[in-house]
Amino acid sequence: MTKSGISLRNAYCPRSVIEINHFFDEHTCSSCGSSEISSIFGEGKTLQYGDVIFAIFPKECVCGFNNHIIMVMNSVTDNNSNSNPQIAGNKWFIEQKKSFPPQQLEEMLIASQVAIHNGRYNEAIAINQELSSKFPKSFQPKYNIGYILDKLGRYDDAVVAYDDALSINSFCTDALINKALSLRKLSRNREARQCYYRLQQLYPDTIVKSPFTPEITMLTSTSCPYGTLKVIDDGDSLMLTIDDQIQGSVFKDPSAAIISPILELGTPGPVARSLFAVAWLISACHSPNGSGLVLGLGCGAGPVMILSNFPNITLTVIDINPTLIQLAFNHFPLLQYYVDCGRLSIIEGDAVQFLENNETRYDFILFDIYNGSPKCAHEFGSRYFIKLMCNSAEKIWCNIIGCLGQPHLHRILAAFDETDTPIQRLFATNSELYWMVQHLNWLITTEENDTPLTFIPFSELEGPTVRSVRQDFKTIQSMQVTRHKALEIARELNIQQMPYPDPIKV
Repeated sequence: MTKSGISLRNAYCPRSVIEINHFFDEHTCSSCGSSEISSIFGEGKTLQYGDVIFAIFPKECVCGFNNHIIMVMNSVTDNNSNSNPQIAGNKWFIEQKKSFPPQQLEEMLIASQVAIHNGRYNEAIAINQELSSKFPKSFQPKYNIGYILDKLGRYDDAVVAYDDALSINSFCTDALINKALSLRKLSRNREARQCYYRLQQLYPDTIVKSPFTPEITMLTSTSCPYGTLKVIDDGDSLMLTIDDQIQGSVFKDPSAAIISPILELGTPGPVARSLFAVAWLISACHSPNGSGLVLGLGCGAGPVMILSNFPNITLTVIDINPTLIQLAFNHFPLLQYYVDCGRLSIIEGDAVQFLENNETRYDFILFDIYNGSPKCAHEFGSRYFIKLMCNSAEKIWCNIIGCLGQPHLHRILAAFDETDTPIQRLFATNSELYWMVQHLNWLITTEENDTPLTFIPFSELEGPTVRSVRQDFKTIQSMQVTRHKALEIARELNIQQMPYPDPIKV
């Protein structure tokens, strides 16, 4: 007989607070069978599947096993609970169950926890391997295998298992931290640091305690009309900032020498450290043999990523800041390499004036103009500027910093709508948890077609930074929002969708 309270499908269904307490008191431990507890009745964690509201109550047994008791709370929270006294058996609840995780998955995961608690690690591994085979898209069994292998001292195997788990859910904090700890035990400290870099990228507003203290070296600092420019070496990468806002960051391993042996080992190579630069590869997938116009240079991480992966693409970059251009050439050698190859042209100039006078038709445009501000200037979100871009290229891709819960991003989308070149999709660079509340980089595009599935970033290279880019590329593609969905969000939140005004011409 299936035990109640250990899975969503067989959750307790209390109709009152009295019944909640009764179910909690009577629930027996999955490990030893006792109903005694070593801690007081704590507050439950709320979870919702479809229209069903669950609470998960922790109950630590005297044997030390921490049980999690699952209860359906709809009848308790509904003021008219008497009209629905038997929620567990009614048609509505049966229909809702179709969206729940498989019962076998949940119950075998509990069995795995019991085996781990009692030190039966081989049994726990076998359970999770069976679950991984039966439910290949499930994250938890793969994560559990990594956790157990680490406990057994099999750190290399644990890292592989954590990578398998992160391929399913690349935002899991526990998996990233535990992978870093396993790597440290193997003295693979550079790879471990990259796990913490990843956490800092995903959760910039959260303090991520890293055991590593990077040796930060200020290579240069100089003033320009837009603020203070700095080039910083943190041991693993070089970054360029304006007033401490990162404009781009590139790993030093692999170095530039991987592209050309005449370049020095240890100099920044082709692999960008920032997620939004990885997102640029999506744009190149749609024009692998084309010519692109890039508005905004930064440190050149995005253009170099594209040129390194797509040998038939040529790029023209426009940037208004001569000091930034010179610093980028001085510290990121692959820019000069691709200029010498004839595949890259970097022009000092104003983007608006360039587009107003441009007579070349490009296959695509990449917009990435930021000069120390967390938002692009309003003139770049106007109908006038968007028309200028559309006059110069068939496909438009823009890196926009914003969030779906505030007007800025929606006003730019509205400007595209009013120029009859609507944005088709938006690619996020962070978990869906942050889309509504946190300003993050969005790659928005007028391209209608799906990204080709055959492309693999840096297909001829290997190493931890390369593997990280491949995972990031895959993850970003999975985090798409359609224009229709963005419109729905704006209407629900009553967000202004008026384009920014066109600049006044003097």
